[in-house]
Amino acid sequence: DARGVTRALLQDPDGAIHDFDVSLKLKPDDTLALMSRGSAWDQKGDYPRAIADYDLAVKAAPTNPLILLNRGVTFANMGDYAHALADDEAAITMAPQFSGGYSSRCLTRATWGKDLDNAVADCDQALRMNARNFVDYVSRALARYKMGQNDAAIADATTALKMSPNAPTALLIKG
Repeated sequence: DARGVTRALLQDPDGAIHDFDVSLKLKPDDTLALMSRGSAWDQKGDYPRAIADYDLAVKAAPTNPLILLNRGVTFANMGDYAHALADDEAAITMAPQFSGGYSSRCLTRATWGKDLDNAVADCDQALRMNARNFVDYVSRALARYKMGQNDAAIADATTALKMSPNAPTALLIKG
């Protein structure tokens, strides 16, 4: 699994998939390998295979919110925001103390452009739990921009850029 994760981080999804295939032959219900291979399929743009792996991982570990959050990212990448939001909400129900669920739900709502007041509230909650996540500032900036709250959007984008000077969405919103 470690080599597959390393290959995925090095932007080698084909190598990662190969390594996870080998791992899954030895242990077919390895949730880390299933989730990681799903991420590699997502990285390649093969969303149906990514969803299939995440579904198997959910079956093997139905109480793991990280699997749902990763599957939600793939749904969002497909433009299926309703399913992405459902996975975000299920993850929050499983682990309300985990900021990642609120972060993901904020980003899903902001990207979708629906329920933007609650997107901002989700980012606020995530930032109360982890104020150092620049992605939450970017997501909140996007929601505020779509709401026409330009000054607040610029402030959030500026904060995000202090943490990550090359964050493309923050640069776009600030511009």
